Amino acid sequence: MICDLFGVDVQAVRLAPGAMLLGGFALRFEAASITALRRVVEVAPFRHMVTPGGHRMSVAMTNCGAAGWVTDRTGYRLRQP
Repeated sequence: MICDLFGVDVQAVRLAPGAMLLGGFALRFEAASITALRRVVEVAPFRHMVTPGGHRMSVAMTNCGAAGWVTDRTGYRLRQP
């Protein structure tokens, strides 16, 4: 089964016990979410972290305040404020 994550119809699709895909649920929050995300990125720009093995991650990440984690040559850890 393939679900359209960007469909306009709000529908609940049960994936497993206790797990549901709420298709279209967040569409009404899209504009406000994008605005908030842009503010976060201004303060904490996206960056490519490095693994303890010295490899650059292909995914760029940002953290919002104290929530998040970091990685570098010394290991993985929670971000400390």
